[in-house]
Formats: sequence, structure tokens, C-alpha cells
Amino acid sequence: MLSPAQRAWRAECEGWVALGQAPEAAGIYRVSRYRGMVLVRSDPRARRRLPALILLRDDAVDKPEEGLQEALDLLGPLGDPLYACILESDSLPRWEDALSALRFERESTQLLMTCPLPRSLGAGGGAWARGIAHNPRVTVAPVDAEEDREAALAVMQEGFRDPPAVTAFYNPRGVVRLYLARLAGEPAGAGALWPFAGVAGFYSITTRPRFRRQGVAYALVERMLYDAAAAGFRLASLRTTYELEELYARHGFRTAGRVVRYRREP
Repeated sequence: MLSPAQRAWRAECEGWVALGQAPEAAGIYRVSRYRGMVLVRSDPRARRRLPALILLRDDAVDKPEEGLQEALDLLGPLGDPLYACILESDSLPRWEDALSALRFERESTQLLMTCPLPRSLGAGGGAWARGIAHNPRVTVAPVDAEEDREAALAVMQEGFRDPPAVTAFYNPRGVVRLYLARLAGEPAGAGALWPFAGVAGFYSITTRPRFRRQGVAYALVERMLYDAAAAGFRLASLRTTYELEELYARHGFRTAGRVVRYRREP
């Protein structure tokens, strides 16, 4: 049986594959599977230079160095940095040896946090499980209208400083569910729910700078948790930095594992 961390990490990898199949990926990224890995490289038609990725979905792959070398061959010549990401596990040392042999260097570690979701919205899970609004000035709703979609994407662009086409790639229509938070009626925050592999993944959660520290992100996460449980998900997950661990712990998330990222220069 997979641990919560393994389920969350595999769901993220499956999410990348789904994003790569959406129309919004054209001219941005090309995504493929190979031997327990997900390979991501920029589309030759991309208007800007984008880093390539190797997501090590299954750390049980035999002969790590051989598999990684084959992945590098499939990705082809790269003029930009290449990143490899793996869930920390007992097999990490042999993967680190293989990555080091291929000129990858450890760059950073992020927390993989998960939150169990109740079968009954009235049982446990904190205030969000009862649908209680913490700030009456903040309203949060899933995006349906095109106007709201554009507003949510604009908030994400402001928060993460990505170009419009890259933001659209991470949030394709009909693939992920966007949420928009308004403060006193004005677009203030946004987030995306990735519904892959039976896990509700929380991504791209951000608040516009001038609306921060007013409960916007808190209300956003609460609503997303409530909707995820109502939709039948039993596990929510997200990936974040150590600085934000306490923030998400307030919603019931706990650190389940760590994702280690390595960088290889062209």
C-alpha cells in the first residue's frame, strides 16, 4: 500500500502528464512518460526559454544511472538548466549517486504535505468541514464564467510572475479546477485543484500583494478542502517551503514527505 506521500507525489506526476495533453501545452511544454519517469521539455515553438524536468515518479526503477542517461538521450540537447525531482525515500542514496555521476547537483528540498479528508462533512476536519466562513468580507467560489477564469489567471500571473501562456499551461480548461477569492468584491486570491490519481492537489495558491494578511488565502484553502471532501476525495496534498509549513498546518495539513530537486547545467 502506498503511503500518503507516495500517493501525493504520484498524483503530481500524473498531473504533469495531463497538463501535457491539454491544448494549452502547445507552444509551451511537451510531456512524456518513460520507465517510471515523467519527462518535460519546452516545445520547440516556445517563445521563451523554459527549464526541462525529470520527475522520478517511481524510485524503484532498476539501474538508476542507466535510466537517467536514457531519459537525457530522449530529452535531447538542452540549452537551459535541467531539473530532476524525486520523493525522499530509502532508495534516495543510490539515486543521488546516479544523479551526481550525471552532473546533477542538489539544489533544494520542499515539503510534501497531506491532509486526510472525512467521509462526512460534519465529522472532524476542522471548521472547513462544516462549511464555516471565517471572514465574511472574503468570498471564494470555483470558477465557471470566463470572466472569473481570466480574473483568477490574472491573480496567479501577478503572484508568480509567469507569462500568460505559462499560467494557462498550469491551469488548462476542463483539466484543473480554478478558484477565485474576492475581498469586498475585488479579485484578491486564486488557487487550482489538480484532481489526479484520486488525490486533490492544491497548486498555484496566491494572494495579490495588496490583499495579503487579510484572511484571503485562509478562506481559499478552507473552501477548496470543503469542496474536495464533498467531491469524494479522501486525501488533499500540496508542495511548499519550510517557511509555510505552519500556515498550512492550521488547515490540517501535515508533512508527509520531502521532494528533493537537483539541477544540471546545460
